[in-house]
Amino acid sequence: MGTKWVPLEERLTEGLTFDDVFVIPHRSRVHPREVDITTELCRGIRIATPFVSSPMDTVTEEKMVIAIELFGGAGVLHKGMRGSRLKEALTTIKRFMAGQIKNPIKATPNQTLRAVKAMNSLYTGFPVVSFEDGDKPKLLGIITRRDMDGKEPGSLVRDSMTPRERLVVADPSISFDGALNLMRLHKVEKLPLVDSNDYLVGLVTRRDLDRRLKHPKATVDSQGRLLVGVAVSGANPESAVEHVKELIPLGLDFVVVDSAHGGNSAIIASTLSLKNTFSDLPVIAGNVADRSSAEGLVEAGCDALRVGVGPGSICSTRIVTGIGVPQITAVAECRGIVESLGSSVPIIADGGISQSGQVIKALAAGASTVMLGNLLASTIESPGEVITRGNQKFKKHRGMGSAEAIKKYGGDRYFQDGDGESEAVIVPEGVSGTVPLRGTVSELLAFFSVALRNGMGYNGAKTIPDLWEARIVKVTAAGLREAAPHDLTSIESETSTSKQEIGG
Repeated sequence: MGTKWVPLEERLTEGLTFDDVFVIPHRSRVHPREVDITTELCRGIRIATPFVSSPMDTVTEEKMVIAIELFGGAGVLHKGMRGSRLKEALTTIKRFMAGQIKNPIKATPNQTLRAVKAMNSLYTGFPVVSFEDGDKPKLLGIITRRDMDGKEPGSLVRDSMTPRERLVVADPSISFDGALNLMRLHKVEKLPLVDSNDYLVGLVTRRDLDRRLKHPKATVDSQGRLLVGVAVSGANPESAVEHVKELIPLGLDFVVVDSAHGGNSAIIASTLSLKNTFSDLPVIAGNVADRSSAEGLVEAGCDALRVGVGPGSICSTRIVTGIGVPQITAVAECRGIVESLGSSVPIIADGGISQSGQVIKALAAGASTVMLGNLLASTIESPGEVITRGNQKFKKHRGMGSAEAIKKYGGDRYFQDGDGESEAVIVPEGVSGTVPLRGTVSELLAFFSVALRNGMGYNGAKTIPDLWEARIVKVTAAGLREAAPHDLTSIESETSTSKQEIGG
């Protein structure tokens, strides 16, 4: 930045947001059912649907991650989750569904049934092993809830377990279909995986196989487990690296360097440090809304750009600080710098989406996915209790820049870290409020997915990258009014109220 005066007309530019544009239809042979909405979350991770949950404490904890990833999207745990609470969430997500459980919880023959029941309430059975051959677990049997029914809590596992000779086991190389067929044939719920010496090396459960059959588009890792992404502070590069180092053994699949200003040198440095330290770990960085900030993060090696400064429903950054870029322009500008650098870094359009038709606009502007906050906060799976007012139900939603969130988690995301003037004054860049309860994540995203497919069919785009060539028209206020139902004394619809709200 220089110090000389530059005339305003040389610095002034136009900014467009969702209600300023529409995607133009095109002659098409594409039927909506033929549309492919799979996309890149970041380099190295593809997802079946372009929806990502925002790392906010009223949006994403483990229930949200599980729900959105069963639907084929991706969830990001908020950075306010730390220590044992974060470990609990990571473990819950990773154990919710698996192809093969590589390190199953084990019982030993001399444990009491009381001790086994206390090990993990989510599981209905455990392999029973001995460690007489060193550290390798020799399979002796299995203890299930059925084995324990009616038995004295103080009795021993060895007296109630199903012994090894009565078990159906398999080699670790068995396929998904092979395991399913074997378990169906023998009508068993647990399939221990053993090597040639009968050492336990894994476990397959019928529950996991059934969940995979029910959710074929679920976002999973190489072991068939749901992915786990975590937002971390980028204010200090050394702290970011240490934090991620603690999470990798727990199954971390990708990390989000979470900041309101991704163009700050500290965020760029943290991104660079994380990529230099964990070269195989995808790093998503942001938030940015301009070419120079995007360039800094791309050059630091980020694997996806999170774009959006101030578009969210609970964000007041633009009003409080006077800084921001309308979201369609921000996405397009950042897509432009990515292309000019010859990079393949995907863009996540973060914020401002309140209606289904806005998704295709964000994608056509250059995004690969959209990050949702307000809409997902209104679902059953978001954190927090349902609030009832009269006949209506609501859920609490707040920005991570709200006074409440800053007091609870600190203000490093907004560079209000307790130094100097900021120690005495908190300047919120977000608000707290409530949103109407709209239903489940799957109901919401099913509606959005069909609406997106329909829109792509109108445009003739068979894939999301095809949308990057779509023509876009700027509309006037009159054009926007014309787009919505009008000139009626009342509007009747067969869709539910919640779907009218999200559909526009």
